[in-house]
Amino acid sequence: MSKRQRKQVDNRLIKLFTDRIIKIEHISRTNKQAYFEILFTVTGAINIFISWLMRDSDTDSHELSNILNQILIKLE
Repeated sequence: MSKRQRKQVDNRLIKLFTDRIIKIEHISRTNKQAYFEILFTVTGAINIFISWLMRDSDTDSHELSNILNQILIKLE
């Protein structure tokens, strides 16, 4: 995958998850604070997941899920 393709996939994932959270949480699109909090969280989670996929990590998916969950709990 080229850098350009990777960037397109990243942007689509970020938009997909960000839009979905805004919809589920009934957050106004004019609420900049909430939008950037969501963007921060989504971008971080996606980048962690992509890094995990690209490395032949010894961390299994269940452990990664637990780690991400703990990080998200701290952000609440």
